[in-house]
Amino acid sequence: MDKPHTQSSADIVLITALLGSFRALEFFVAGATLLGVMCYAQAGQGMVMLLSAGVFASGMAALYYALRIRIDHRIFAHWNEIDTAALDASLQKMNPNFKAGRSLDSRLAGARSLFKRGIILVLLQCALLALLAWAG
Repeated sequence: MDKPHTQSSADIVLITALLGSFRALEFFVAGATLLGVMCYAQAGQGMVMLLSAGVFASGMAALYYALRIRIDHRIFAHWNEIDTAALDASLQKMNPNFKAGRSLDSRLAGARSLFKRGIILVLLQCALLALLAWAG
């Protein structure tokens, strides 16, 4: 017999799946970032050099978000096993500016926002890469 699920557990399952899906994009971002470095090294002056730097910078930012998304993915994947007070204490040790005592809804909203920002950075990198291909 299936155990009854609450809305919160369904939200956690959904956000865990969403955050986990970003992992596939990490390979594209890493490759495009390396391509940006190679193009920058080969570029002379002007637009190609500027676009290459943009591809690299947006890729590094996207990889930073990928790291944060992976952390949130692991936390939500084990949410039912975690003592949230201990988690908050650990997060506050790592980042003194961390706001402890947030509700689950607030944490889920933060994870969705993090995912959206990561996607925006991937799309920015794609656009810059397309412009680089056109300009180069």
